[in-house]
Amino acid sequence: MTPPAFTLRHVTDPNDPAIAAFGRVQEASYYAPDMLIPPEVFAHLITRRTTEREDRLLVAQTPDGEVLGGTLYALLPLPGGLRGAGFNSFMAVTRAARGLGVGRALHGETLRVIRDAGLAGMFADSVHPTRQNEEDRAAETATGVDPAQRRAALHCIPPPWEKG
Repeated sequence: MTPPAFTLRHVTDPNDPAIAAFGRVQEASYYAPDMLIPPEVFAHLITRRTTEREDRLLVAQTPDGEVLGGTLYALLPLPGGLRGAGFNSFMAVTRAARGLGVGRALHGETLRVIRDAGLAGMFADSVHPTRQNEEDRAAETATGVDPAQRRAALHCIPPPWEKG
């Protein structure tokens, strides 16, 4: 079977159907969806731009518009000569698209944007599996994600400006 082709694009229109589609991917991918930013807030986030924060939604889509994954992240510049950073709020890929390079492509594009904005790097919130109780680890595993592999994958992706 040939993996589906996909392209990455930033969602800028608050009425874009990709917002709701990413919300469904997010909710299906996380073991505690009640702790996530609700999808109905995404439209507000991507249209709110200040000198302190710019939220962005990047999605991976097939040519027919299916959202395979996405990431909600923010550019957080600091005033003066200080360099700020990016913050990855959430990244998710559908079960069917896992292992096809979608997450790596999303991560790489996010890091490129952050670097092009002159920011120092990106930080991401990733719960360490040893801080989860047995019930949470089992719930995450039920979404098709191994908590230890998730954490290891986040730490092994090199920035696009590094060769390796």
